[in-house]
Amino acid sequence: GTIRAAAAAAEAAATSQLQACNSRLIRMRLRLVLQRSMANTLSSTAAAMRACLLHMGAEWQQQCVHAQLQAGAVRATLQMQVLRQLKTLSTISSLVVAPGRA
Repeated sequence: GTIRAAAAAAEAAATSQLQACNSRLIRMRLRLVLQRSMANTLSSTAAAMRACLLHMGAEWQQQCVHAQLQAGAVRATLQMQVLRQLKTLSTISSLVVAPGRA
């Protein structure tokens, strides 16, 4: 009787340990599923942010090129105006120096 009682107690202990292991395993699997889901969400969020940043970068680069072109055009216009003014000054000074030649 004692051996049977000990065997039954050992079986009951083993069964409860097995149930505890199974429930721990289920919790770990659920946690794994949740973590994978979170990782996928983070990954897709990061991909979306990267795409957005690349798009913004491309737009800024376009704006920069446009601004450089405008600056070049303004510089060329100013240089032409300065040259015109220098020619005018040169003409005026030559008239002042030699008024008889005009």
